Amino acid sequence: MLPKERHQQFLNENELIKTAGAHGLKVPKIYSINLCESTSVMVMQWLKGRNLYEELRNQPQSAEKLGAAFGREQAAIHSIRSSVLLENDWLSPKTKEESQLVHKIHAQFGPLTKVFLHLDYHPLNVLTDGQQSPAY
Repeated sequence: MLPKERHQQFLNENELIKTAGAHGLKVPKIYSINLCESTSVMVMQWLKGRNLYEELRNQPQSAEKLGAAFGREQAAIHSIRSSVLLENDWLSPKTKEESQLVHKIHAQFGPLTKVFLHLDYHPLNVLTDGQQSPAY
């Protein structure tokens, strides 16, 4: 990825994080995004907690409670509908078969609603205080 494209990706991610925060999701604050020569740098808030994987290894008895919180947070992410959402060309149909499949889905379920999709949501990227999944 070219430096300017990567920098734009950081700017876009900042907008998505702001939108998620505005919908009540627990996200870090972004303090600045800078292009330094050929490198983009995002300075963001450091959040306290342990990742969910580490917490579950140390406290396996909390799996049900933390698993439920993890699922609620993921559902909350996927409930956000916003015009800020980015177009991802790699999610668009590339072949005739893929286009036909999308057409069948639209015919059966109607037009798809664009919602947030966190493609890196997993126990290593979710922080917890041991009681809930507070940030990602």
